[in-house]
Amino acid sequence: MARYAKIIDLDYFKGLCSTDLGVGTDEFDIYELPEVIQKDIGKIQFDFENYDIGNADPSFEQYPTDHQGYNGYPVGYEVLSNGLPVLFVNAGGDWELPICFCIYYDGKKLRGYVPTEGNVFNVEQKCAYGSEDEEDENEQEYPQGDPEKIRADIVNRIKIK
Repeated sequence: MARYAKIIDLDYFKGLCSTDLGVGTDEFDIYELPEVIQKDIGKIQFDFENYDIGNADPSFEQYPTDHQGYNGYPVGYEVLSNGLPVLFVNAGGDWELPICFCIYYDGKKLRGYVPTEGNVFNVEQKCAYGSEDEEDENEQEYPQGDPEKIRADIVNRIKIK
């Protein structure tokens, strides 16, 4: 099922994220995302213990190398090829391989989306690797995320209205 979004200016989007979520301030609490975003991203089980919001973090300018994301995923504010501004977030617990999701504006409210393509998670169990019901005794090597596939997934799934 397609999702829909409205094209807005990146600065306006940043303002919404700051006002509605506290992004870019010390008040941001990833555990306090609005219910609609939690529901949107809840299709995959993962923890927020370790997260990165890249250039949206208030300490980015001072410590840019601390905010480069995880597993090759895109992170931070970005305008996609279709003109849609998004905030890429990477998150996962110490025991998990992090996943990537984005926050976008649908014309009425901020929403969340977890791309399937390019993201690395257990598709069968719908969870981050490391949170499976039965843990594999052998350490596995997992592929890197594919940022271009992640971006393409979002552009293909979220239609501009």
